[in-house]
Order: sequence, then structure tokens, then C-alpha cells
Amino acid sequence: MAETYELIKPIMSLPKEKDTEAAYHFEVNILSWYGKEPRLDIRKWKDDRKTGKGASLALKEALEIFRNAEEIIKTIEEVQEHVNKG
Repeated sequence: MAETYELIKPIMSLPKEKDTEAAYHFEVNILSWYGKEPRLDIRKWKDDRKTGKGASLALKEALEIFRNAEEIIKTIEEVQEHVNKG
């Protein structure tokens, strides 16, 4: 079955990891998949709009996560520091 989505609002796009046609890049968007409620979507995309693996959250779930962004960032920094030491 073909993927059917409506781009409600683009939020951000990260650069490609490799500069090739086959390379994917991450995008953060608000999408409606198959005509359902809009969701926050974090996914790999190719330039031809083919999708890769990703995650999709209900807007309510996304808000809860972002309300805790400070704690999430702190934890990521602690883990990075630990990994870089060892």
C-alpha cells in the first residue's frame, strides 16, 4: 500500500549524513498519515520524498516530552560525557 500523508507544517530538517542521491536526511514535521489526526513525525526522508524509518507521536504525547526537554537534554549530556570518557 502506498504511503499517504499530508504535510501540515514542516518544522526542521537536518543535513544529509552523506552527500549522495541515495542518502536520507532527518525531518521533523507535523503530518497527517492516511487522513488521521496530525502527529509530530521524526523520520528519515530521501529527496524524492520516499520515507525511511521514523517515529510518530500524537501531539499530546509530543507536548509532554517537550515539557520535559530540560531533563532529557541533561540526561543526554551526561550519557555523552560518560561515553566520551570510556
